[in-house]
Amino acid sequence: MIDRRNELFLCVGVTMFILAFAGFGYFHIALKQDYEKGKYWANIALEILKQTRSSSATVRARWMLYGPLMMWFMPLKESGRKLFATYQLGMKLGDFKTAVSALTLSTNFALLEGENLLLLARERFSDMKKVVRDLLSSSLSKEL
Repeated sequence: MIDRRNELFLCVGVTMFILAFAGFGYFHIALKQDYEKGKYWANIALEILKQTRSSSATVRARWMLYGPLMMWFMPLKESGRKLFATYQLGMKLGDFKTAVSALTLSTNFALLEGENLLLLARERFSDMKKVVRDLLSSSLSKEL
């Protein structure tokens, strides 16, 4: 039987493994231009992510995978959708920093895919307002 402390340890440990494998994959792509090895390590990180039940421990790992790493191996539109889902998960769980980064990167990918800027701005404006509202409420609660 796993108690709460061990469950937290496992979640953090799994996230570190995902980030390590994803980072290693990114290293191969960015510094060595070895896309084959980069994809190999990315696939290992994705497999671990698929096996992980805890969503709270994987927001940053999802950002790393679907942002700077998997954009080389999947269509930007698909990567952008996964990043937008990461944004939503991050907001739900209170990981505002990663959520905003995922929203920004998913918006960049949408623009690169040829999305209409005006339609995209309308769609994402409500999300940006939610981010600001949540950040303000979070900072106000810390001051009290």
